Amino acid sequence: MLERARALGRTPLGGTLRLSLPFAAGPLDPHSADDPLSALIAPALADPLYVLDAEKNPHPSLAAALPEQLANGARVSLRAGLVSARGRALDGKDLLWSLARARERGGVAVLAELPKPLKDPGDALSVFFPSADAKSVAVALASPVTALVPRTFDPQAPDGTGAFRATLSANGAVLERNQNAARGPAFLSRIELALGGDLAEALRAFESERADVGWLGAGLYRARAGAVSFEAPSIGWVVLRTGHDAGHWSAPGIAAQLLERVPRGPLAPLGLMSAPPSAQNGAAWGGGNVELVAPATAPQLIEVANQIAAAFSVGGQRVSVRALSSAEIAERRRSNRYALMLDFVRALGPPGRSTLLALLAAANPALAARPPNASSYDAADIARTLPLGVLGTLRVAGARAPDVRGIETWQLGNVYRVAP
Repeated sequence: MLERARALGRTPLGGTLRLSLPFAAGPLDPHSADDPLSALIAPALADPLYVLDAEKNPHPSLAAALPEQLANGARVSLRAGLVSARGRALDGKDLLWSLARARERGGVAVLAELPKPLKDPGDALSVFFPSADAKSVAVALASPVTALVPRTFDPQAPDGTGAFRATLSANGAVLERNQNAARGPAFLSRIELALGGDLAEALRAFESERADVGWLGAGLYRARAGAVSFEAPSIGWVVLRTGHDAGHWSAPGIAAQLLERVPRGPLAPLGLMSAPPSAQNGAAWGGGNVELVAPATAPQLIEVANQIAAAFSVGGQRVSVRALSSAEIAERRRSNRYALMLDFVRALGPPGRSTLLALLAAANPALAARPPNASSYDAADIARTLPLGVLGTLRVAGARAPDVRGIETWQLGNVYRVAP
């Protein structure tokens, strides 16, 4: 009888997962669309109001029900009793604040087509979208960049309704099970996240059993015994931007043509998945000696930038890589004062129309408000009309310790450990 009970296979509770990732420690913001670390970790801390099933149909998550279609718009109501990981009660004011904050950041891509919501005077848990279609509202509010957070939200001390509560430090973060999680707390007790190293350090940590997941591999010098390969969905795209300082090389479509010259083979070990270049329509860089700026917070992308710079430095023209802080990258992006920039664009939902919206907003947020009809939702095809080119998707892959399970979807609240 006892053996039969074990065979039922209940998911074990407890345990710690140790991660070492090649990204610098920093804030975690669910509304960010240009930070790969937030794309990886923030969904474990903050939930959107809806989730999409395999057919892309929305279902309530933090919402009490699907949006109610009214004659003059759509009404969305929160579940009663929602409390954040740090004990903040949540209501319609927090939802309005969250959506306004998201609209100013990465959520603009999926919110631009919707009217700004209003407070429902008759219900503290509800907001109203004037003249809006109920299903369109639900789909937009299923994106991770529209997650609900309290009005006191601080990305340095992130708070939400997700499976974990995070405490950040100078070299990483600790994620602890959130007992207030609206969709249920995590299986694990905690995740210890080491940050600040490069890809080699992340692999060394796994090889020496200081980490339970090997980022992009099973070890630096040799494969760890018993390691199991895994691959999760990609989190977004690595893109090349051309800016004002590139002169006529900043025209739409040029970045995509330039990337045709970049060999894809050396990029695979750096976590980039991309189609082979056509080698027919590529353009050789002719804009003189310039800098290719890239985010210092993502050493993985710095290595990618070095590969691009080497491919572009031909005919006596030198492209050199310069690593900049997140604030400097954001300022250069806003002012358009750069020649070449390697950047990250977060996936905002399942492949399809959300791909179009993400890349349009990355090029110019105003474009997301009036997206054109697209004959293709392939990211590289979309970028051919934009001042940025898509180099490839950023993979979440590598190896795991044999007792770590459920990491293939990279939904950290579903990860658990079994007895080895």
